Amino acid sequence: MITQVAVEYRKLSRSLAILLAALAPSLPAIMLLLAISLSNRPMPWQTVYFQFALPIWVMFLMPMAVTAFATLLGQIEYRANGWESMFALPVHKASIFMAKMFVGISGAIGMMLLMLILTAIGATSGIAVSGNIPSDAIPWAKLFDKTPMIMAASAPFIVLQMWVAMRFSNFVVPLAFGITGTMVALAVAITNTGKADWFLWVLPLRVLRETQASSMPLLALVAAAGLAIAAIWDLSRATLR
Repeated sequence: MITQVAVEYRKLSRSLAILLAALAPSLPAIMLLLAISLSNRPMPWQTVYFQFALPIWVMFLMPMAVTAFATLLGQIEYRANGWESMFALPVHKASIFMAKMFVGISGAIGMMLLMLILTAIGATSGIAVSGNIPSDAIPWAKLFDKTPMIMAASAPFIVLQMWVAMRFSNFVVPLAFGITGTMVALAVAITNTGKADWFLWVLPLRVLRETQASSMPLLALVAAAGLAIAAIWDLSRATLR
């Protein structure tokens, strides 16, 4: 399994997925740099993260980045008929898909962490330009508390996106799937309805907005584990070429 994961990471080095994973998390930082440097008032760090960067990330940028990342990861094998070569290796098929699933999930986690770091850099640069120093400090404790819960809540749709990306050779299918999920989640967020809290793409935003701890991130992880088992079972029996 460890060898398979290492192989998948080496494949990423020759893919546009690495460029995407670096560029997508930088967008909130760039927007904050411009917003703060052009503002006449200081922007509190609480606002920087919890009213600007994180809402934009969980509502739109993260699901779209995961969609593109999973699609590029799945297309690595389809572009060069790599599935047949992979299946010819003396390893169980399930380990191949588990490795790809691990890389997809770790990529999403990496993009999230990079976004948090770049947000601090972008906001600090904007503060240096404008000279408007916020009165509060970076809310590290709240970030350390919320980030794992957001990633746990994101796990089901990440697994589902990886499943679709590996299942279909046509890259349009996973792209359309992810874009549809993101647009529905945006519509739910805009209308502020509580009737679609179960929708997988809505769960990260729901966790971000919650003021009290809940069992939802744990339930999301259980759902993600079930989806991963179903995905690996399906993919191991499918004819991929």
